[in-house]
Amino acid sequence: EATHDALHAAWSARGARRDAVYPQARMAHVFDVIGGALSRCVQKKLGARALWTDAFAELRAELASAAELCARWARTCEELSEGYWRGLDGHPWDGPPHVDGFTRKLGERLDEIVRLRTAHEELARLLDRTSPDRQSVGELFQPFAGLNPLLYNEYTQPAWRAAVAEHESRLAPSESQLAAHVR
Repeated sequence: EATHDALHAAWSARGARRDAVYPQARMAHVFDVIGGALSRCVQKKLGARALWTDAFAELRAELASAAELCARWARTCEELSEGYWRGLDGHPWDGPPHVDGFTRKLGERLDEIVRLRTAHEELARLLDRTSPDRQSVGELFQPFAGLNPLLYNEYTQPAWRAAVAEHESRLAPSESQLAAHVR
């Protein structure tokens, strides 16, 4: 909220000359710098955690908060550049709204990690712990070995998608066992 207000104040400010306003290209750069710093902070904080093996009860809140922070920042950029500033008298935002794609995608990746861990936790809770078919956490999350899930870019995305697909195929026998048990 304070950052939103400060950015709005900077955009709305007038210089000594009436036509002296904050340049749009510079504001877009400020958005990117703030989003980059925020993303690096999230990556550093969560990078100290073992995302696949740490106790999920503790980790879930951190992941969810970080994902929400990323999503909130991405919304702030779009709200300011599209909603608040689009029709601002004397200094409207020209062109499409600013989209901080990296921060948004990092937040989506964090949401996906929460989804994967939640599915695993639910299956583990629902299946009998003494089941001979029960797979270990190490086996289920092995497809992610060697991947840093916090490093998001277009080049890491294919390896991430492949690891998610492999992980989900490893969950299939447990899901089938649960479905048979429920019937």
